[in-house]
Amino acid sequence: MFRASVLNYGRAVASDCEGFWTVFGPGFQELESGSTVFWSPGADDDYDFQNRKFTSAVIKFNERRFCWAEFDVVSTPVKGTRIQLFPYACPAALFIFALVVQYGQYKSFDFVGLEVPKRIQTGVPAEGAIEKIEVKWDHNRGLRGLVRSYRMNRFIAETDYHNYVRPT
Repeated sequence: MFRASVLNYGRAVASDCEGFWTVFGPGFQELESGSTVFWSPGADDDYDFQNRKFTSAVIKFNERRFCWAEFDVVSTPVKGTRIQLFPYACPAALFIFALVVQYGQYKSFDFVGLEVPKRIQTGVPAEGAIEKIEVKWDHNRGLRGLVRSYRMNRFIAETDYHNYVRPT
C-alpha cells in the first residue's frame, strides 16, 4: 500500500481525477500496470481503508486530497509468465513504482524506487522477502531523477490507462 497526497496547483477544479499505477523494470520497461487506487478522507491514515468505491475524486483549486494505491507484491505475476514480479525470481535491481493521477486529458505522476539488493529465492516466506525490499524515497533527485522522469513520462503520456488496464 502506498498513500499519496495530491495537491491541485491548477487554477481550475480538477474533476474526475482517477489514479493508476505502473511498475517499471531496471531498463524503464513497463512490467505491470493497474487501477487499484482509491480516494480517501485525510483522516484515513491507518492502512486499513474500507471504502473501495471511491475510484475518482473532484479536487478544487489549492485542495489536498489523499489516495491509496494497492499493489500486491506477493501474488502479482509478470504479464505472460508465471514469474512473480516481487519478491520472487526477480534480479537484483532498482524497480520503479509510479503513481499516475489522470484528470481529463492531463496526467501527473510521482514515483518511488523499490531496490532489490540481491535475488530472493523462492523458498523464503513472503514476509521475509518483502522485508528485503528497500524503498528508496530520495532517488528522484538530481540528473538521474530527471532521466528517470523523462523515460517514464514517455510511456505514461502515450498510455490510455482506461483501455490499457481496464479494456472494454
